[in-house]
Amino acid sequence: MLSVVLADLTYRHVELRFQHSRVFKMRAVRSYALGAGVTVLALDVSFSATKLPDLDAGKTVAAPVDQQVLSAPTTSEFVPSNLTPALERAADSTPKVYADGCHGAYETTASPDCTYGDRAGTESTVLFGDSHAAQWFTPLDEVAKEEGKKLISLTKSSCRSVDIPVRGKVSEAYPQCDEWRQDSLERIKTLAPDLVVVSNYGSVYRELGRDLGDFDQAWREGLERTIKELPEGTDVVVLGDTPGWEIAPSVCLSTNLQDVGECESPTEDVVDAEVASIEQEAVQSAGGRYVSPIEWVCQETCSPIAWNLLVYRDTHHLTNEMAGALSGRLQQALDVSAS
Repeated sequence: MLSVVLADLTYRHVELRFQHSRVFKMRAVRSYALGAGVTVLALDVSFSATKLPDLDAGKTVAAPVDQQVLSAPTTSEFVPSNLTPALERAADSTPKVYADGCHGAYETTASPDCTYGDRAGTESTVLFGDSHAAQWFTPLDEVAKEEGKKLISLTKSSCRSVDIPVRGKVSEAYPQCDEWRQDSLERIKTLAPDLVVVSNYGSVYRELGRDLGDFDQAWREGLERTIKELPEGTDVVVLGDTPGWEIAPSVCLSTNLQDVGECESPTEDVVDAEVASIEQEAVQSAGGRYVSPIEWVCQETCSPIAWNLLVYRDTHHLTNEMAGALSGRLQQALDVSAS
């Protein structure tokens, strides 16, 4: 069983990543060593183990309490036995909009109703973007319920809310995204929500929008147009992107159960500062507000574990548990930026 889990982790998070163009760069030697290490471990277990070893260090750490998540994350030196989610379940840690059919698949051209939060609320928030917006659904839903507001989730896989033409895959057009985006904008105009939270995997569109020429200018101007196209009087918050890794942290951790430090990275190596700067410029120009989540999960270094929580489900998404734990941080940021 463990060999299957590790083989699957290796294929999805190591082999597939090396087959495609890279957005973020890590140390090449470490990257290849991790892939080899996981493969060797899988083979060793499949041939010799009679009892499957646990993918943890056999010790627990404390779960975060409300006030703790409002400050810097506490890292662990080892993979705790109460890690949530467990390493082998990392890839399945998605928000409920996936199961509900409210995170659009590739062929989707319009989102269904997708109203959450307090459905009887008189104020409303819209979440608008790709899967990097969807990863914030759980904390936004918690905030909406607490504040008595509706939350309408409009997200679609690999489909930016920014007004630029991009390819859906590396070599093909993506008209379904354009149709979905236009339909979502029309819904937002009809809803006239109090708040729209926009978030996107900006770095990947540097590849998918490679025909644009000057990507930086195109992304900045496209985001400005998007903000200005939203209803007058609607508060717009652009939620910056989260870190991206060359190798899924769960893969690294599976071969470093006693030494999480081997899987940490300097923050500057896993954060796309250029895209963040572009988005801040666009927000300043168009009149929206920009919120960066980087310090919520990183300090000088980024660790794949915070308290007893696995931070990342793959190379570039937060686990649903980690995102949910940040609801207070997100609520605080939205309140402060609105004042």
